[in-house]
Amino acid sequence: MCRSSLSLLTFLILPLFFVGCQSQPALRLSDIDADLSNGQLIYEDDCILCHEGAIEGAHRLDQSDRWRESAKKGYERLVSNTIQGYRGKYGELPVMGMCPQCSESDIRDAVAYMLVSAGVMK
Repeated sequence: MCRSSLSLLTFLILPLFFVGCQSQPALRLSDIDADLSNGQLIYEDDCILCHEGAIEGAHRLDQSDRWRESAKKGYERLVSNTIQGYRGKYGELPVMGMCPQCSESDIRDAVAYMLVSAGVMK
């Protein structure tokens, strides 16, 4: 193989090795702005029915393996999915988590509370 072909091959192939090296967003409570007290209130008033009953595939707080799987998407994606609604392999999450009176801040707080309660976010 000539030198220019090898250089071109290296130029085209080498970046592919780094695609899998991108790390997932960290889930650290210190990296986000969330009020866990408010998150607990929102969860207990509006989220608990579906999550404790695992309705439509909602993760129970004791299903840390399922929460870890979802958390790989990152906190911001989970918040966005909750706000916009989401259909995934376990079921469907309605728009605003079926809490139309909740603000986006409430949703952020509730998602953080659930991640902490499930042991996924520290």
